[in-house]
Amino acid sequence: MVGIEISVRWCDEDLVELSILASNGRFSGEVFAYASHDTATSFAAALRGFPNDGTDVRQFEIGTLDPAFAGGGARLEFGCLTLTGKAFVDVRLHGDRGDRPEAASFGIEIEAAAIDVFVQELKQLGVSVGESASLRAVS
Repeated sequence: MVGIEISVRWCDEDLVELSILASNGRFSGEVFAYASHDTATSFAAALRGFPNDGTDVRQFEIGTLDPAFAGGGARLEFGCLTLTGKAFVDVRLHGDRGDRPEAASFGIEIEAAAIDVFVQELKQLGVSVGESASLRAVS
C-alpha cells in the first residue's frame, strides 16, 4: 500500500500497541508504538478540516521518537505543497530494536479528500486487534 496505515496489534486495559506503516512507493517503514486508547480519536480531531487553506500545517505524534524510552514512534506533519491545497505528509519513524535503533524520514503526496475518509476511519478505530485506518497516497 502506498500511503499510511495504522492498525491495532495488541491492547490491554491501559494501552494499545499500534502498527504505523508508511510508504511513498520508493521509501517505506513500519514502527510499533504504544499509545493510549484515545489516540486515534485525538488524531482524527487534529486532522479534522485539513487543509483550511494553502498554509495549513498539522502535526501529530504517536508513541515516541526519543530513543531513551521504550517503544517506537511516528511523527506525521501534514501540510500543503501549493496554495490551492495540494497536500503532503512528512513522515518520521523511529523503531526500537534494543541495541539497533532504526529510523526513516520521507514525504508522501496525498489528496485532501482522502484525509476526510482517513479521519472517519480514525474515529471508528477501536482497540480490537486487526482494526485499521488507511490514508491513500496520490496515485
